Amino acid sequence: GAIKSGSGFGNESLKNARVVAADSGLLKLKMEVSAEHVNPLGTLHGACSMLMLDLFTTFAIMTIAPRVSVSVNMSGQYTGAAKLGDELIIECRVDKTGKSLAYTSMTITSGGKLVFTGQHTKMFLEPPKAKL
Repeated sequence: GAIKSGSGFGNESLKNARVVAADSGLLKLKMEVSAEHVNPLGTLHGACSMLMLDLFTTFAIMTIAPRVSVSVNMSGQYTGAAKLGDELIIECRVDKTGKSLAYTSMTITSGGKLVFTGQHTKMFLEPPKAKL
């Protein structure tokens, strides 16, 4: 389904992203590169890739640990370009969670070619729920 837009930075920019698969710790989305996503060269803006890393890996975390969290570190590597109108495949994975931290990774491909890889570490602001 579509990502629900809400208040907050960046949510409206990624409103055309569609979840195509979700499982425990995994999230796959598709999104067409539109005018609001490109730089002056007409390719996917690096800041847009980082916004996707921030938001979509957080959604992946929510599939296994639905707790409030904040970013500790994000890094990204730009390995190719996607053009206006291209369809992106965005795959997010929760690599590890502990009591206070979650480690995630994300790839973006376009036309079968790797465009971006990123890593995102988040800190939970609330403890895990006690098991009864």
